Amino acid sequence: MEAISVLQNTTGDDFEANLAALIRAYEAAPGDLVLAPEVCLTGFCYNRMEAAAAFAPEAEKRLQEVVGERALVLTLIEKQNGGYANVAKVFHRGRVIHRQAKHKLFLLGDEHKHFVSGDEEEMVRFELMGKSVALLICFELRFPHLWQRIEGAEIILVPAMWGKNRAEHLRILSTALAVANRAYVAVADSANDDMAKNSAIITPWGERTEDNTQTIITAPFNGREITKMKRAIPYE
Repeated sequence: MEAISVLQNTTGDDFEANLAALIRAYEAAPGDLVLAPEVCLTGFCYNRMEAAAAFAPEAEKRLQEVVGERALVLTLIEKQNGGYANVAKVFHRGRVIHRQAKHKLFLLGDEHKHFVSGDEEEMVRFELMGKSVALLICFELRFPHLWQRIEGAEIILVPAMWGKNRAEHLRILSTALAVANRAYVAVADSANDDMAKNSAIITPWGERTEDNTQTIITAPFNGREITKMKRAIPYE
């Protein structure tokens, strides 16, 4: 893996149009790994949850056809355990290689009233392109005990719909996660008017590549920086 791209795009009311826009952005992004914002195809459409869940299999089928050697990561609203779940999926070479439902639901956004919580046991490191990768979905970034759970991952992905009035929290927490876990952290936040943006690719040293004016942000991945960080600041 040579580069990571994060998408910082808007989500509208038309699910089909959102999917078409995502595919165009994926095809334009130069990174080997492309991360999209949380629920980028539907938004938190609490009055259309059944429609969003019905759209998920259609979207998954289309993305499996499109995604080849360059991976794509996003979250979808799906039926699960008698309710709806916000499920992260990692697409690579025409299939889903990892799935993980959001465990920590954002109370201020009433997520607990509309979603079932995912199992924390799904929050594991997985291999992608020879790298150890892990996922935290938006609000989960606020819980350091989850950072410990995924310690050892070389790349941590954070798809988000993070609110504008807490934008600085997103910058602080994502940078701290990269430094604390000595990993690359990629954050993709929505560009809708009420969202924080602050999407970035962050090195283990806390160096951020970010630009709130861009839809696609790309930065190189260099595994040697992880090794250098671990040698410079050993934990054991």
